[in-house]
Amino acid sequence: MDSAVTRRTTTLSRIGLAIAAGGGIAVVLGWMGIADAKLLPDQLAYFASGAMLGVAALGGGLALMMAASLGAEADRLDRVLETLASTGGNARKQPENEVTSEVPEGASDA
Repeated sequence: MDSAVTRRTTTLSRIGLAIAAGGGIAVVLGWMGIADAKLLPDQLAYFASGAMLGVAALGGGLALMMAASLGAEADRLDRVLETLASTGGNARKQPENEVTSEVPEGASDA
């Protein structure tokens, strides 16, 4: 794999993991704040600041990790297509004695 592609994929994955981990921590802290708050306005403040933003960060981080993975797969597919194009569509040669599904001329179906 190309070193620039590997570096980009690794960097995006690490950033996504850090954002997702921060989102998970925010969800847990928001939940703990809601559990300790007795009044509804206090609970709503913890919910809005901790839990909702944490879930958004968690989703964003996971989406970034998926995007990095899909980018790596797209680069891998490009290399396979380049290989097929350079070999004329025959990435491997068929052996001389390989059984084929062709029916010889004059053979009957009976």
